[in-house]
Amino acid sequence: KLFNKPTSLSITDSIKAEAQAQAVSTLIASDYKTLGKNIRVINAHADLTEVFDDIPFTSFKGYASACYYPQPIYRPMGDVDFIVSPENYDPAVEKLINAGYTRTGSEHERHEVFRKDKVTFELHSEIKGIPNGADGIITDSATAEEKVRALLSDLIQTVRTVETQQGKIVIPDDFHHGLIMLLHVAGHMINDGGVGLRHLCDWAVYINRVDLEQYRGQLEDIGLWTFACQLTAVCVRYLGLPERPWVGAWDEKFLSAFIDDVLAAGN
Repeated sequence: KLFNKPTSLSITDSIKAEAQAQAVSTLIASDYKTLGKNIRVINAHADLTEVFDDIPFTSFKGYASACYYPQPIYRPMGDVDFIVSPENYDPAVEKLINAGYTRTGSEHERHEVFRKDKVTFELHSEIKGIPNGADGIITDSATAEEKVRALLSDLIQTVRTVETQQGKIVIPDDFHHGLIMLLHVAGHMINDGGVGLRHLCDWAVYINRVDLEQYRGQLEDIGLWTFACQLTAVCVRYLGLPERPWVGAWDEKFLSAFIDDVLAAGN
């Protein structure tokens, strides 16, 4: 399901259990009943585009990751994450309430939670992982936060709208999607005890479609290039991602420890 390659692997009970624990069951699913939640969440992404017809925004993660899969419907879907610029936050809340989205009362330092039609929506004020930001990566670098925020400053201005069977969905461009994933995964690894297999699968399909080396300068400038190479090397070694020359050589013991950490962390 990651690279549209045939496989002769037999799906055993232990594989099903691990897939469940890692929240990637849909990647081994063959029936539409199992995929029902994915379809509902993709519909919710498209509905959001209609609600925010006059408010610039972008969804991220979710369908933004799914669109890099050969068949987006198989990408495990959870919440609908989206973000608006600070000046549009209050108008966005008003729009949601008027459109029938219900505030759950659950608030986080980076987002507020809404519900509609059995789907959870998170309206974000900030991307996870921004150095020294809300719930971000703690660093003693004097310029890390400034540089990352500068790269994210045109996130909403550079979005693209993709056509799906469910309707139009707004997602980040290739560069910003990759940057958001790196910040998100690094933030989870540093602050929250690790990342699961779903994060790694999302990175693998992204790298399979995007030449990351074109963004090497920007990622080196904010200290994330080596981390991007680490993630890619793990995907090459364990997920079947075709090799990328810019990754270089990595120690097998390191890669083994990395994937063990991913499997231990789960979802």
